Amino acid sequence: MLRAAAASLVVLSRMNVAGDRVIEDFIYALPVFQSKKFERDGDEVQLQTQTGYRTQSNLDISVATEAEAVEFIRRV
Repeated sequence: MLRAAAASLVVLSRMNVAGDRVIEDFIYALPVFQSKKFERDGDEVQLQTQTGYRTQSNLDISVATEAEAVEFIRRV
């Protein structure tokens, strides 16, 4: 599990949400770029190089009833 998701699980556990009720929903792998400025033929140019990927995901929480969902949203 990703660091952000793991940190979110810590927060959710403090809210008494059991880890088995949380599902990580993978959305997309987004490219990450690093920019570098330099001079070429007297002009300043900027070069972007892909350095890796960042994972985008959602954390879904399973609840039994609509009332439980509303109560959870109020606590957040």
